[in-house]
Amino acid sequence: MKRRVVELELEVTDWVEHLVAAEFGIAAFAINLIAALGALRAGPRVQGVGGGRSPLQVMRLYPRTEPAGLVYWCAPGHRTVLLTVWRTTRISETHESERARTALRECTAHPADDHRPWAEIVKRRIVEPGAAEMYQQASVAHAFGQHVYHLRRLHRLRRDELAAAADTTEDLVTRCESGGLMTTTPAAGRIASVLGCRHLLAQAPLAVPTPTAILLGDEDPTEVPPPVAFPGEDDRPAHQAPRRRRRLLPSRRSRERRTLRP
Repeated sequence: MKRRVVELELEVTDWVEHLVAAEFGIAAFAINLIAALGALRAGPRVQGVGGGRSPLQVMRLYPRTEPAGLVYWCAPGHRTVLLTVWRTTRISETHESERARTALRECTAHPADDHRPWAEIVKRRIVEPGAAEMYQQASVAHAFGQHVYHLRRLHRLRRDELAAAADTTEDLVTRCESGGLMTTTPAAGRIASVLGCRHLLAQAPLAVPTPTAILLGDEDPTEVPPPVAFPGEDDRPAHQAPRRRRRLLPSRRSRERRTLRP
């Protein structure tokens, strides 16, 4: 998959530059994931902004205790522009959506030369102590979250049902599915136990990618580890009706026939 060239507006540039090295590693993985996905949406982690046919999308990430997001626009010329930082824990979603739309209007009104190239920032900051290591952990957390998301839907579980079974909160399940829960935490272990995927936690850690690999895109965020395809509702077109689940118990008519049999 050909990556897009990522550019940053001033708000996102300032936010990224104020992150400490470990937080930057998490943000760097999310931004490289945006570059790899383009206009595609990755499960619950990427959502549209404002509904309808809005060209804006937001990528969730958890560099700190509180969740955040990066609003971006897939521009012409195989470019992606990061417009604003999404903060709905303290600001209403309606207000953040309006801010993002305003940023898009301003972005289209000025030349692309006003943007900061992401390649320049990541080249300088990914070599800071702890940044590449946290980038690797974020990639593992993302892959685990994608597994949890698909398995939960495969088992027809709501997030609150999975949270209750794993003795955790619905917010933490959402965080897990969005790639924000490290696999070394007790909560990740309980979630994996409920879904029968503890083997994912026992896998050997991936090698820490080199700064050059991160910069050049050799470490593809969409393939670390390889994505898992689950048969079922996620494989059918959006317009296709869901298939009926196979009955695990004999039907009433079958039971009546057995009763009347001499």
